[in-house]
Amino acid sequence: KEKAISKGLISKEKAKNMVNQEVYELLFHPGFTTKDKADDFSGRGVGLDVVRTNLQPIRGTVSIDSTLGKGTNFTIRLPLTLSICKALPCLSNNARIAFPIDGVEDTKDYRPEDIKINDQGQKCILWSGQLLPYLPLNSLLSYNRQISRSTIYGGQEYDDTISIVVLRGAGSLLAIQVDKIFPEQEIVIKQIEGPIPKPAGIAGATVLGDGRIMPIGDVMELIEIAQGRRSIDHNLVSDTTYSPQVPKLPQTTEPVVLIVDDSITVRQLLSLTFNKAGYRVEEARDGQEAWEKLRSGLPCDLVFCDIEMPRMNGLKLLSMMQQDPKLRDTPVALLTSRGAEKHRKVAAELGASGYLTKPCTDKDLLDSAQRMIAGEKLMGKRVSASSSSVTQSGQKVEMTALIIDDSVVVREMLSMTFKKSGYRVEQARDGQEAWEKLRSGLPCNIIFCDIEMPRMNGLELLSRLQEDNQLSAIPVAMITSRGAERHRKIAAELGAKAYFTKPYIEEELLDAAKRMIQGEVFLKESETV
Repeated sequence: KEKAISKGLISKEKAKNMVNQEVYELLFHPGFTTKDKADDFSGRGVGLDVVRTNLQPIRGTVSIDSTLGKGTNFTIRLPLTLSICKALPCLSNNARIAFPIDGVEDTKDYRPEDIKINDQGQKCILWSGQLLPYLPLNSLLSYNRQISRSTIYGGQEYDDTISIVVLRGAGSLLAIQVDKIFPEQEIVIKQIEGPIPKPAGIAGATVLGDGRIMPIGDVMELIEIAQGRRSIDHNLVSDTTYSPQVPKLPQTTEPVVLIVDDSITVRQLLSLTFNKAGYRVEEARDGQEAWEKLRSGLPCDLVFCDIEMPRMNGLKLLSMMQQDPKLRDTPVALLTSRGAEKHRKVAAELGASGYLTKPCTDKDLLDSAQRMIAGEKLMGKRVSASSSSVTQSGQKVEMTALIIDDSVVVREMLSMTFKKSGYRVEQARDGQEAWEKLRSGLPCNIIFCDIEMPRMNGLELLSRLQEDNQLSAIPVAMITSRGAERHRKIAAELGAKAYFTKPYIEEELLDAAKRMIQGEVFLKESETV
């Protein structure tokens, strides 16, 4: 505090009333340090603002929690494109919202007579022997309109019970009042993407089984809002009807090419080449930025894309474009230093129109661009991952994949991945059900299996399969959140052909499945995929 006062960052009066988290925030102020010189054991701490500045563009955060005599924790939170977690759904203001279980400390119902008032006049609950102030959740979030009550949420009208959820983040507690608390469930969280700013207090969203979208609360941001360290805008929309004004895009007859590469030098050289040839050029530094531009309506006739890039690589961008009805017809050419046949094959399977290796002459580049815009495919026709084999008579046989996981969400996601690639999919909720299906004659070409499951776990099933003369020939890949080396080693010893950790990459999974069916083994002793 003294250092901040001497630098004029805060006044003495403000310093007296600052809580610990506000003091820690001073460390992220540009150029702020409590040491004049660095030594052999520690620096000056001036790089902390650089860390926060670089995290902000990707919606990441960094926070500090310190205990005198024990140490300091620096927590960096990075958003995932897709993640699976357990969450606690709640109802507040007739809208559903869920909180990740790792941020939920406790839940409890109180009667009105149980509510206390502290010296500051705040409503409090008695929790773990202390008076804990609570706030209605709807006072911490910004709603663009009031949702009317509907029978879709079910249940009787609320009684006078006060439902409280106690949240914890970075050493701070926050008690919030909600209208109703639902049972814990497993959900898939999708990050909020696009040009619209992320709402304060919201980390992402999930789609429920009936098609409704449920936001996921950001525990850290809600705590910051409650502490007054983050503001929310209560006037996002002034009317209940929202008709966004879509800006008219300038009409142009010149073709538009999107250059996607993490090298600014490559982007500038390619832009110069296409500009001279009469193209209008747009640039993106990685797949994520390109995806956001395309999804927000960028007119584009052709995409030239590198493969290896941060956040989202070129193959992932290509895959996502193929799944979008509006973007799948846009020709995409991979321009990369990777010239191996396996990379070309993967690109072709994902629907690339062309594949060029660096360095590439301007003539070849422009000639390829012209032909692809005209509708020509410079690569072979798109082929799916090996979802069928051919018999001696030339007849195709559909491959069957057995998905074993106690999470219905994971089973459905994996099933969707394999069905899109032409596989026939069977499911089992645990090792016991899978064993019964296989023993009863279920035809199966490959198995993807979780480890931790009720009744019979994945390793037990793997052991039984290896003891059966017929079933031991079926390749088994473990797909689990357990990434420890000892689990991989046990799986290898029991005969697993591959070992994947969640979250997985679809392309890697499908490629491995194809190769395992052909007899390839990825897991030998401690070797893993």
